[in-house]
Amino acid sequence: MNQLHVETELEAYICENFLEGDRALTSKTPLLDWGILTSMNTTLLITFIREHFGPSVPPASITATNFRDLDSIARLVVDLHVSERGTAE
Repeated sequence: MNQLHVETELEAYICENFLEGDRALTSKTPLLDWGILTSMNTTLLITFIREHFGPSVPPASITATNFRDLDSIARLVVDLHVSERGTAE
């Protein structure tokens, strides 16, 4: 699992489910500031992360810093995956 792959999958999920596919995102698009990640959307995204990538996001990791943009979320997912598995793929 690498960050670029995770970021690409997250972007596709967010565009399809929260933006109806009508907006392109960059790795630094401010998802919280633009209102893309509401509390409900964040909950759905966390469920997607667990089901699609494997790691559960602990409550302490659900912060504005970790969910600021695609880059931050992808980094969190990769870090959680590594810590749960013990090694990167």
